[in-house]
Amino acid sequence: MKLLNRFLFILILPLVCFGKPQSSSNAKPRMLGDLTIIISSCDKYHDCWKPCLDLLFKYWPELKPAKTPIILITNNRPFSYLGVDVHQTGVDHGWSANMIEVLKKVKTRYVLYLQEDYFMTRPVNHKKLAYFVQKMKEQQIPYIQLNDDPYFEKALPFSGIINTAIKDKHTDWRTSLQASLWEKDVFLWLLKPTESAWDFEGNSSIRSEGIMRPFLIERGAYAFDYLNACGLGFMHQESINFLKIHGIHIGSVSLPIDADYKFTLWLRNFSNQPVIRKLNLYRNWLKIMGLWDPKFSKKS
Repeated sequence: MKLLNRFLFILILPLVCFGKPQSSSNAKPRMLGDLTIIISSCDKYHDCWKPCLDLLFKYWPELKPAKTPIILITNNRPFSYLGVDVHQTGVDHGWSANMIEVLKKVKTRYVLYLQEDYFMTRPVNHKKLAYFVQKMKEQQIPYIQLNDDPYFEKALPFSGIINTAIKDKHTDWRTSLQASLWEKDVFLWLLKPTESAWDFEGNSSIRSEGIMRPFLIERGAYAFDYLNACGLGFMHQESINFLKIHGIHIGSVSLPIDADYKFTLWLRNFSNQPVIRKLNLYRNWLKIMGLWDPKFSKKS
């Protein structure tokens, strides 16, 4: 009888100690880890702040329980949003100077770079982003761009991280400011205080060649999709319609609407084709177009 009791005790003990595994409905969301989200903006684009954040939290509900720090960069205009640290720079010192100022206060090793006009269009793949952050840490990866770019359609796969490809050295847009994960110290090292965002993308792609680690771009099912709600000083009519469909009230828009400048936008989109972007005279072309219409300038 004693032997039987001992045998039963050995069988029951693991169930008592460990119990049933948690159901998926009660499981805690996978933490993003050592990450801060930075949303770059300035007062000119204040129309986008609330819609951007409303959609971000709507389609990424794990942000609240994960307690991931979120910083929105503004200048002087008053604004507040629950769960967001609004960093006011005061005088706008320029995109790079503002970014350096904010990155120096970030305590995490990695940052997710977004802009105020990146309007999420579907649920964010939180698990995939957490996987990317973990792999960046394990393999010392400094950068992963998180959306498609036809310019890199022939980039070779990177075997170390699923659904990524390598941005080769000596290529433009290696440090694109589309949504991207950055190692904070690398981002800081590449920044120069006097550069605009447009200048940074061009010049830092060259500077990045001094970093002997791979710069990557996401492939396959993307972690998230978003609309570029603005461009070159315009608010896109498409994004206004999108907000209405989603029941997000934007009120009056202070930015010019692209539907009122159709030819300028057509010319801009033509100039942004990959085959045109690869031409040696591409940047000079943009400067000439900026003289014809200031709204064509990347600095506007």
